[in-house]
Amino acid sequence: SLYMDSIPTWLSYISINSMGCPWKCAFCSQSKLQETYSHTGRYLKWRKPKKIVEELKEYHQRFGFKQIDFRDNTFVANRKDTMELLSLIDEAFGGQMPYKVMTHPSTMTVEIARKLKETGCYKVQFGVQTVNEKIREDILDRKGSDEKLIEGLRACDEAGLKFSIDHIFNLPGDSEVDQIAASRLYSQFKYIGRITCFWLSYFPGSEIVDIAHSMGVL
Repeated sequence: SLYMDSIPTWLSYISINSMGCPWKCAFCSQSKLQETYSHTGRYLKWRKPKKIVEELKEYHQRFGFKQIDFRDNTFVANRKDTMELLSLIDEAFGGQMPYKVMTHPSTMTVEIARKLKETGCYKVQFGVQTVNEKIREDILDRKGSDEKLIEGLRACDEAGLKFSIDHIFNLPGDSEVDQIAASRLYSQFKYIGRITCFWLSYFPGSEIVDIAHSMGVL
């Protein structure tokens, strides 16, 4: 309520209900944060689904927001809790509260995609980054096979759930061939609504900096 005059909280409610990410991608700040806070014990944490929905209901009554923007790094990291949360959201809002989420492609299944669609999700944002499996695993330290990547995207197509893809240019070892392969793969999916392209940023202290130096890229 402190920022009601400056930020349109009545339109979209930003909800973050986890700390950390199951992945430690070499380009991402999360890998450094995991290293920094490793001494504190379990770094990856989730709030209980019941507590999340209690908050959403309370703030919806106070502010009357029109949609929810879940900003967890990997919304579907804990599948059991995710399914419980989606059921509670449906119970609280009757499928009438639009929302969007972010997650890793390998966490998506047809069952989850259908549940998301049924309970009001209008978009899933996937971090793909590159379709070159070797670069994903050996350079980005981003685990997940091509097969799991395609299964995750196809699950949304089967559920009729719109999704977007994050794609990074200028990765170490990347080539024009990889970009052509990406465009061909992405074009196969009916419900892909947007490909958000980024130019790789080298954050000081991140593993990707050392990798790029070793490859002579920097």
